[in-house]
Amino acid sequence: MNRTKVFFCFFSIFMMIVGACNVANGQKDLALNRPYTLSVAPNYANTAPGNDKSVLTDGIFTSGYFWNSKQTAGWQKVNRVDIEIDLGKSLDFDQVTFNTARRQQASVYYPTNVFVFVSDDKSAYKYVGDVIANGDNGPGDYKVQNFQLNAGLVRARYVKLVAIVQGLLLFCDEIQIFKTGSGASPKMTFSSKPLEDQVNELLHKDVSNKVDMARNLQYQSAVGPIGSNNKMASGVAFASQLRQQLGTDFTVNFFNAWDEMSAVYKPVKRTSDNVNVKTVINGHSFVGFIVTNLSQGKANYTIDVSDAQRVNTLTLYTVPFLTSHMNYQQTADPLQVADKQLTLDAGESRLFLAEVKGKEAGSGKNSIVVSNGKTNQTISINVSVTNLRFDEGKFALNANVWAYLYYPMLNTRKPAAVKDLYEHHINTAVIPPNALGDMQHNSGSSLSNYLSAFGNYKPGTLLLYMNFISQENLNYCKKNDFLSDQWKADFRIWYQNLSKVATQSGWNMQNVYVYPYDEITEKDVDKLIAFAKWAKSAIPGIKLYMTLGKLSKNTISQLNQYMDVMQVYEDYVTTLSTTADKSWVYNTKGNAELLSPYNYYRLMSWKAFANGYKGVGFWAYADSKDASFNNILKTRYFAASTNYAAVYVDGDNIVSSRRWEGFMMGIEDYELLQLYAKKVGTAKAKALAASVVGTPGDASQADAARDKMITALSE
Repeated sequence: MNRTKVFFCFFSIFMMIVGACNVANGQKDLALNRPYTLSVAPNYANTAPGNDKSVLTDGIFTSGYFWNSKQTAGWQKVNRVDIEIDLGKSLDFDQVTFNTARRQQASVYYPTNVFVFVSDDKSAYKYVGDVIANGDNGPGDYKVQNFQLNAGLVRARYVKLVAIVQGLLLFCDEIQIFKTGSGASPKMTFSSKPLEDQVNELLHKDVSNKVDMARNLQYQSAVGPIGSNNKMASGVAFASQLRQQLGTDFTVNFFNAWDEMSAVYKPVKRTSDNVNVKTVINGHSFVGFIVTNLSQGKANYTIDVSDAQRVNTLTLYTVPFLTSHMNYQQTADPLQVADKQLTLDAGESRLFLAEVKGKEAGSGKNSIVVSNGKTNQTISINVSVTNLRFDEGKFALNANVWAYLYYPMLNTRKPAAVKDLYEHHINTAVIPPNALGDMQHNSGSSLSNYLSAFGNYKPGTLLLYMNFISQENLNYCKKNDFLSDQWKADFRIWYQNLSKVATQSGWNMQNVYVYPYDEITEKDVDKLIAFAKWAKSAIPGIKLYMTLGKLSKNTISQLNQYMDVMQVYEDYVTTLSTTADKSWVYNTKGNAELLSPYNYYRLMSWKAFANGYKGVGFWAYADSKDASFNNILKTRYFAASTNYAAVYVDGDNIVSSRRWEGFMMGIEDYELLQLYAKKVGTAKAKALAASVVGTPGDASQADAARDKMITALSE
């Protein structure tokens, strides 16, 4: 057989397969080769390029690994993608498909929703259904799934799919539209309500339904089916069963402040009304407790707090549940100052955190009384404050959380943000490129304005982030080539101007670092080393900082010669041979609201001490890609999948979280470990840190070790 015949045979078979894929019940795919528009261009490197306008309707299904194919469209770090297909004219159809893939191990999930709207004029739209609203939409191993919406017969020219991304990634290789049944063309009535309003209503309804279903399943698990017809359990049934067991209309149970909490909490009979807390002057401790309504309906409670004013202050926070974009999981996270009044539905629980801060050495008793008007339940917090003081601004551990003050969450809340950062022991500030100015036209005014925002809450260390990964920043004004004689002359002047501004603003240049590359890769190492060699020889006293992930042993060895601080991605701490006493550690994970306040945030400082590192950090204090971040505390729902923020906002105020307080506690733990090491020796202190790090599933270990250290330091 000659090559022409072989090719013709292969092509014929291929076209038969493609044709078969584009026919349903004998009907052709109406979307085949039709043009479409995207709200966000594909931006995943291994799939179709950003300018592609055909892969979603070309009739070709991906062969091989889904997100390594140019036949697949891929998006990363986006919350939503709108895809609008133009059928050319109004047509009848009743089926829409969306072919996508998942792999939980790689953090790839099916989208949360793919809402389908139709229109004849791209102005008025009618909602017809959710393509992926079925039982197959769940996490799991690698799987390609062609989701299918079987709607009633509709007639329209434009078909708009609104894909709500779950996690950080979305992939699709084909969208198809069929008319599989028969019948007369329907008369369509399109909604006058704006499309965005329709999408928001659908999202909130879907969230509410799925949250209710998840909670009822938890009630079911806790008490079993109700009655002979196996009716789904409810909060009322849950409360009734527990009231019979515990003999009370409500309970108040102690709860570890850092533990995960499910929406349905099953209380037990409290064995003690007291908890003992050890702390130091200006040190913090948190005591958690949960109030659960076991009555048969909604109930109101009053909460009265009295603190031992001489030795400590006590602030009570309520910790409401938020619903994450990730599979609608719920998490008890934001810390809102508690009202004296509380209302709970039958079976509902609410977590509270009592923040205790030491004022002066001594002992005191704090009381919290919860009442439903008939019965009072009291818990006591016995506080012992040792004669040891934390001095704000003088903590041993360097803490960097990339808190860019121009970010949307902070831009109008700078005073509240810098105060909050200071009070949580953050002693390092990254100055972004736009506050540094370019080298040729820089007077230092941008930096001066940026630094002025810190006022009396100055971080001790500044990192001047130049970001040479950006070609524009690398060449500065695209006039002088990187490391040319003129570039070097410009850099000297630039650095001198910024040094003068930093010094006049109250900073010691010993604590100011140039930050040329972030998460450097092997391809940029030679540039960094060339810059570092020149800078170290030409500019006396200059200090260099960088972040890094997985690099070769030889590269790390070279960088160790020139870098003054290297902040290492946490996954590589145990494998990279960096110099410990000039190394910091950091991590960066999305869907931050679901991360453990203990394992991810608090234990980072313990890991740093155990490995001899001198700094910690995470991306990022206030990076929320959720456009509705102003309303999260009202809607209790994260609409975005790429939240990294550790705090929330309410008006002009910064609202803390369990995660943010956990990170602060870790910095204080490190301070105690430093003091403990001086008393008992570094080896014993590191062994204690290793024991805490080695049992991450027990969130009580850090507090127990903290008590042990305070006791030893008090002797």
